[in-house]
Amino acid sequence: SMYINSKKIGKDTYNQNMNKYDTDLANIRKEIIRLRNKRSYLLSPEKAIDDLDKERKDIINKIKSTQSNYFIKGKLDKENYGKEVQVYQERLAEIEKDQLTFHIKSKKVKRKKWNKK
Repeated sequence: SMYINSKKIGKDTYNQNMNKYDTDLANIRKEIIRLRNKRSYLLSPEKAIDDLDKERKDIINKIKSTQSNYFIKGKLDKENYGKEVQVYQERLAEIEKDQLTFHIKSKKVKRKKWNKK
C-alpha cells in the first residue's frame, strides 16, 4: 500500500481510520458496561442495587470528565464528545431500568420469606 512505501497516509485515510478507531472504542466501552450489568444479575437483588448505584455514580463522573475534556480542555471534538456522552446516557437509562427491576425482585423475595413464617 501507499503507506508502506512512503510511510505516509492521506488525510482521508487518516480520518477514516480515526473514525473507525473512535467507533470501536465507544463499542468496547459499551461492551464493558454491558458485562458489568450481566455480572450484577448474578448477585442478590440488594447487592445488585448497590453495585448499580456505584456504577451510576461512576458514569456520572465519566460524563463530567467527558464534558470537561470537551468544553474546558478541548481534548475531544464534537463528534467524539457526542458518541461518548450517548454511550454513557444509554447506560444510565439501563441502570435506572435495572434498579427498578431489582427493587421489585427484592420486594418479592422479602414477601416470600415473610409468607413462609
